Amino acid sequence: MGKFIVGQPIPIRYYQGVSGTTIEATVVDESDGIFGAELTLVENAVLLAAGFPGFYENTFTPDAVGHWKVIIYYAGVKVGQVFYDVGGGLTLQEKADVNAEVVTAVAALALEATLTAIKGASWAADDNLKNLDDEVDVIDGYHDVPTADIATNAQMRDGIGNKTDTSNYIVGATSSLMRYLKAALMALNPLQVTPTADTTTVNTITDTELTGTAALYEGMVVVPLSGAMAGQGKVVDSFNEGTKTLTVIPDWPSAPGAVKYMLVPSIAKYLMEHGKGVEAIYDIVDAIPIKTRVADATTTDGTVQTLFTIDSPGGLVHVSEIDFDLTNMVAGDSVRIKFAKRMKTAGNMITVVDETYIGPQDPAGMVFSEDELGTNLFGFILTIERLAGGDREYAWELFYEG
Repeated sequence: MGKFIVGQPIPIRYYQGVSGTTIEATVVDESDGIFGAELTLVENAVLLAAGFPGFYENTFTPDAVGHWKVIIYYAGVKVGQVFYDVGGGLTLQEKADVNAEVVTAVAALALEATLTAIKGASWAADDNLKNLDDEVDVIDGYHDVPTADIATNAQMRDGIGNKTDTSNYIVGATSSLMRYLKAALMALNPLQVTPTADTTTVNTITDTELTGTAALYEGMVVVPLSGAMAGQGKVVDSFNEGTKTLTVIPDWPSAPGAVKYMLVPSIAKYLMEHGKGVEAIYDIVDAIPIKTRVADATTTDGTVQTLFTIDSPGGLVHVSEIDFDLTNMVAGDSVRIKFAKRMKTAGNMITVVDETYIGPQDPAGMVFSEDELGTNLFGFILTIERLAGGDREYAWELFYEG
């Protein structure tokens, strides 16, 4: 269902729930003739890779105005059908009317007066866009080369930083991105700092080639690579930036001696200190819409029965598909299916789908697509009502994201 244009591709979508199956579709044109060859619906690779298998799709392009439909088959059996109301393009008179409206609207803009207002009183006779472009070049040049990190970070260039900036391991409000980037790279890569330590004790290593800050080394693991203490890692408890001495815990059984050693970063410490970035990632992941399926088998009772509703969802909700199984309908039965949604806060539910089915259905599956259901911010409701005949059980399912 919905309004479509001649010559414009129309999507065909079907959810089977199982990957790797064959879903086919036959297109019936406005004169009830078969339109083109039978289509094979292709599984959506993006959804499959994201862990949502069984979504199949294809398109067809109508060549005439009228009521079209698509019959969907699974394993050679009809499982549903979708109806499309295809309209034409604009008539010559309609195009002329649109053109006249455009001319009137442009004239109403009063562009000359608008340009005068933009220039203002200070616009000199020799001012032009070339002068403005020259000024932009000056501003752009001012931001081209970042200076070394400064406390104010008043300009974009100061926020970016300079290659000469030193690393900073403590997140604050004044350091440049370059400082944080250097800190991250140093903290996430093992460091073999020097061939040998200068002096050692059972709990210290002194090495004048150590250039980082205490914030960098604290929490790392010192691992001697040779000698009697080879392979025995100890955690850095503190670092004296003046004497270049690492103090470790617990003690080694004996002093490692003037040997090669490696400093290995503590990833847990780094994530703990810089956890705001990790939390931001979690927030982004949590905000990704999740596709939800609700389904049931409802027996009619002669009243308007609510099958499913969401009232004031607190965010955008996209209803992508509604399916009904009307197999149980017999001669004399009549049921009405409605889908309505609210367009504003505390507004009424406005009907957007209203279909009545009479007697046995062939095919028995009915599919309402996202083209007619759409996205909603204020709530929606799906109902069924038995108008005539007997009360029977009808299975249904609804898919939404939000």
